[in-house]
Amino acid sequence: MVPDICRADANSTTTAIITFLNYNGWHVSRINTHGVYDVEKQVHRKVHGQARGVPDIVGFHKTTGQYLCIEIKIGSDKLSEEQKYHLDMAKIAGAYVMVAHSFDDFMMKHERRVSHE
Repeated sequence: MVPDICRADANSTTTAIITFLNYNGWHVSRINTHGVYDVEKQVHRKVHGQARGVPDIVGFHKTTGQYLCIEIKIGSDKLSEEQKYHLDMAKIAGAYVMVAHSFDDFMMKHERRVSHE
């Protein structure tokens, strides 16, 4: 039996996608938009100057320089208006843009994209 290396949570999915892309010609990173956790007040404090709607994963292709934006949405999680705007603007600019709902969903979309290049 093959172990489940990518559970259906956002953190595992994000990590698996980043690992795959970084080993396959991309240089990508996770973007933390949750702010810094204040233990005393038990809330996430926003980081000054941090834009809303920035995708979970951003990066570029090492050969072509194409920009990449991937938003991870698991279960009933939906895109915010800020996220939709950022992804739309990046797509208009020629970026590789995707919303991934699981690692399998990412792979299916990625393979479809690669086969059409």
